[in-house]
Amino acid sequence: MNPAPADAGSGRVEARQVLDIGDAPGGQTETGHHAVGGWQAKDLVHLGDGWTASIDFNASARTARADIARHGAVKANLKANGHIATVKLGTTTFTLTPGGMVYKTTAAASTSPLPGGWQSKGVTSLGGGWTAKVSVNASSQTVRAEIARGPVFKGTLEAHGKSASTTIDGRTFVLSTTGTVSKASAS
Repeated sequence: MNPAPADAGSGRVEARQVLDIGDAPGGQTETGHHAVGGWQAKDLVHLGDGWTASIDFNASARTARADIARHGAVKANLKANGHIATVKLGTTTFTLTPGGMVYKTTAAASTSPLPGGWQSKGVTSLGGGWTAKVSVNASSQTVRAEIARGPVFKGTLEAHGKSASTTIDGRTFVLSTTGTVSKASAS
């Protein structure tokens, strides 16, 4: 299952799952080599605007690595070993999770959010393989968090005027109006 790409009014955020061969939308997957143990070449993911990410995954080490390229030329390498890895290239930020999910965020020329638009605040690690991609809509004073565990999208929280919470897989997630996400085990 892929998280739905979110359109940030002042920028663009795209997410692609890269762990399940053939699961990428619209035939995004070009390669899919399986190896026993160690590193596995998973996918070449098209991120738009000529950007691609070639993803390798080591399941036993819960580590992912990616070569970020534009028009075939490698521009950066990321390695997420137990925590999220990020690199910024110009106005574009690339984020790789240890589970092998890659995000591309492109900032607009203006840093102020457009009325009614969403602006990405990045991806936060919540521990135990859980992540939250936080976006804000300043004009409506609303904050949204897309919750994932490894590469699997699990749910969305939206806080408007007061904190919001939900329970996913026995864990309670709380999103504050300032964009802070916390996770607690269910009792």
